[in-house]
Amino acid sequence: MVAGPGAGSSQLGTLRFLRDVSRYFAPVRWRLVVGSLAGIAMNTAAVLPPLLLGAAIDSAIAFSRGEATAARVGWSALLFLAGTFARSCCS
Repeated sequence: MVAGPGAGSSQLGTLRFLRDVSRYFAPVRWRLVVGSLAGIAMNTAAVLPPLLLGAAIDSAIAFSRGEATAARVGWSALLFLAGTFARSCCS
């Protein structure tokens, strides 16, 4: 992306706007921080189980080919269950 001749002024205007508006958010800034962290945790919990299920399936396939140990399959299954539990707690 190439910056045009007015790119610096729009960025300066945005910073000025954020500075002006920040005083309205000061009384609730910690609620915003906690809410943002909760949102990140919920989104992570929503994405985690499918990723862990894929890893568990991959380790089971590797085990059937003789490329992985039973312990690896067990840990993958345990991590999947933990991720699913985390999702049910956060949702």
